[in-house]
Amino acid sequence: MATIITDPASLRQVSRPVELTDPETLDKDDLQPLDLVSQETEGLIKDLLETLPEDNLGLAAPQIGEFERIFVARLSSGLFVFINPHLTKSDTAFASTEGCLSLPGITQCVSRAVRTSIKADLIYCVQGDEFIVVPTVGDMYSLDSAITQHEYEHLEGVLLTDHADAPESQQEFAEKDAKRRQRITVKRQIRVAKTQHATNKKVTKINPKRAAKLKKIQKQNHRLRRKRVEIEEYQKAIKEGTINPSIP
Repeated sequence: MATIITDPASLRQVSRPVELTDPETLDKDDLQPLDLVSQETEGLIKDLLETLPEDNLGLAAPQIGEFERIFVARLSSGLFVFINPHLTKSDTAFASTEGCLSLPGITQCVSRAVRTSIKADLIYCVQGDEFIVVPTVGDMYSLDSAITQHEYEHLEGVLLTDHADAPESQQEFAEKDAKRRQRITVKRQIRVAKTQHATNKKVTKINPKRAAKLKKIQKQNHRLRRKRVEIEEYQKAIKEGTINPSIP
């Protein structure tokens, strides 16, 4: 496990591109994903993965003293390693409350692009001890978008504290988030009440097996309604710019 740098001045350096191995020079019959990088780069990748705490979402090579264009990110679709990444960002922004492993004790609300698209010379999806080469991770939104922007900036020598505070304060976003959660609760209560009313009208007396089956169906419907409400509110929050994710 590597040591995380916490001196801001040491993190100002722009990272250099990583040299990859030409696949044409390798034995294609026995080609392994990590054969595409040098042993030094493989060691750096494994150091990053080992150093990244389980409850944190990203770590860049400069944060452990290696100024190579590599970062790891724990996205909603999995754990990924990006080598020589390039970001494209949308014009629409939202306020993201973030911390940083290299800036302990500091939290700041900054403006981030709602959507990002990332390309890289090499992308690994990490599943346990297995490294899988993937061509892309697709467009990323909200929290995933903020994670990749945060880690990418480390490769450019840019820190969280270099950003101005987001236009709206954390308190205002907390208030909006509370209203959003209240809307979710109210919608759930209304849908549950409607379902219960319909059930009471249809069912007057049923046998135990029928009751158990109905209860199971009601639970499944409840989970589906709950998920649908969350998705609706999530999409609405993105449009309103009221999502307030927190990333390390």
